[in-house]
Amino acid sequence: MKILVIGGAGFIGQHLCRALITEGFFVRVLDNFNPQIHSSNTLPLDLINNVELIRGDIRDKDVMLKALDSVEVIVHLAAETGTGQSMYEINKYFSVNVQGTANLLDILQNDLPANRLRTIVLASSRAIYGEGAYKCIDHGVVFPDSRAQERMLAGNFDPVCPFCASSLAVVGTPESAPFKPMSIYGLTWSNHKLTLV
Repeated sequence: MKILVIGGAGFIGQHLCRALITEGFFVRVLDNFNPQIHSSNTLPLDLINNVELIRGDIRDKDVMLKALDSVEVIVHLAAETGTGQSMYEINKYFSVNVQGTANLLDILQNDLPANRLRTIVLASSRAIYGEGAYKCIDHGVVFPDSRAQERMLAGNFDPVCPFCASSLAVVGTPESAPFKPMSIYGLTWSNHKLTLV
């Protein structure tokens, strides 16, 4: 089986590629090696010798057509990341995270509709959940709003229960948590919270 990992040179992508290679899959990596995200302009030796690497951008149709050739599974991990930066480089984040995914889906629908693609796995980010899940003694699991500026200026940095304003304990955030993105990054990457099979 041929698997395309878009954004496969990133931290999560490299770990995934190693696991897929160990399982005997053919792995193709598409990555633009954005220097803000990548400390190196290439893959580590254990990967470079065991994957097919295509350097390019998810927004480039010709690159995507080449990368998609004869793959059966796509794992889409490519994203412009950085919560703070996303608040003032809005067009860049929208272009990569939303338009890049739209380019991929448009090609699959209109240029390669009869290909042998079986599955697309689209990644997400914890940033789509805002503060995430917490537990209130009285109200159980809650999803607090963003931390109020007045409280932070007073030195109170912990989120509080949205119902009674009491202290909260951290708990794991489930995938069923409501979307509460607090940045352009979280908002543009929230479109990836699905798996098509």
